[in-house]
Amino acid sequence: RYQIVDQFTEFWLRYLESNRDCLEIGDMDSLKTLVNNDFELYGKQVLRRYFIQKLHEESKLELIGGDWKSGRDPLFELDLVGLDHKNKMALIADVQMSSETFKKDPFLERVSALKKGSLRGYDVDTRLFTLNDM
Repeated sequence: RYQIVDQFTEFWLRYLESNRDCLEIGDMDSLKTLVNNDFELYGKQVLRRYFIQKLHEESKLELIGGDWKSGRDPLFELDLVGLDHKNKMALIADVQMSSETFKKDPFLERVSALKKGSLRGYDVDTRLFTLNDM
């Protein structure tokens, strides 16, 4: 599995290269609409990668990653989970563009599923990361 880590290249391939026809005919309004309609999802992915990198640099967590699954249901995906197996500590975070889009009850339900499952016995810290936390 490969991942593009350069933000400019990823943006270019995601929006400009795949919509080259809009560029060639000068249809910038359609391209702008495509980017604006997808920005919430794309922005959240970029934000999640930012916080994963930041935690790698600043914390003592051993494993940090995104898109964790806390159950068999895809609705139980978690944006960010960091583990410190030695001290039995975990950080579980939801990443949102703004705090207004955060849905607390579903998040806590997913955290509870992990606490009862693979993180049984861990001290779990929960957080919400938004643009304001950058």
